[in-house]
Amino acid sequence: MNFKLLSLTLLSFIAILGCTKSDKVETEDKKEKEEETIEEEEEKLEAPQLSFQNAIKPTVFEYTSTGCPGCGSWGKPTFNFLVEQNKNDVEAIAIHIKYGDPMITTYSTEIGANRYGQFYTPQIWINDSNGVVLNGGSINGMASIERLNNLIAFHKQNPSDILSDISFDKGTKKVAVRYGAKANEAKNNHTISCYLIENDVVAQQSSYANNPAKHAFVLREASMSTFGNDLSFTSDNGFSSEFESEFELKNPQGKYKLTVVVWEKVGNRHKPIGAYSVDL
Repeated sequence: MNFKLLSLTLLSFIAILGCTKSDKVETEDKKEKEEETIEEEEEKLEAPQLSFQNAIKPTVFEYTSTGCPGCGSWGKPTFNFLVEQNKNDVEAIAIHIKYGDPMITTYSTEIGANRYGQFYTPQIWINDSNGVVLNGGSINGMASIERLNNLIAFHKQNPSDILSDISFDKGTKKVAVRYGAKANEAKNNHTISCYLIENDVVAQQSSYANNPAKHAFVLREASMSTFGNDLSFTSDNGFSSEFESEFELKNPQGKYKLTVVVWEKVGNRHKPIGAYSVDL
């Protein structure tokens, strides 16, 4: 009797163990199939064709660092205010540099080094002009805001004839991008790059009122290289050029934008001409 009971108990245990192993295998198989499905979908990503109907706008560059007290007390609030007040007329990119900032990239470092003059932070530029006014070694806030607004107004009154466009096909882990530019006449020494921009990046900010701070327009990646591909504005291709690229979305829940910047090569520098962006 005891032997029969023991046998039944062992058989029940083996059956339960078999079911557990079977369930585990089924779960692992399901997970593998889901990952394979995602990979297959990612491989099929293809951005639509371009239409070139969007004028490029003045670009507001914030040269900043989380370890810079002036960036937290004046630079970041002023940058956010300026972009919000002119949101229909400008594009924006935050270039994080210096002091071990966690948002520093190769691309931000190279764009930061592309400036001329003094390399202090905070700085807010409109295209290729620094809008910060100094009195001695201190920032004159009111004079800086006035200068920045005047620079924006100047570029609005003197727009570039270059049109741009961006299209994309967004997957779970990455996005396929098509971008380019078009001009009414042939131009030389111009390049174009597409950047992956992230908003609401959380990080401590020195001397900022609300920490941890949410950082806007953070440059994450660049297509090809920092200053991109040569534009071939020639009559052979109808004065337009377009390119394809792909970005990995390292934070699937992130708030991303794609921003194209057109640059003009002047000597050893790249002079920003304007930008166009779309939300992902």
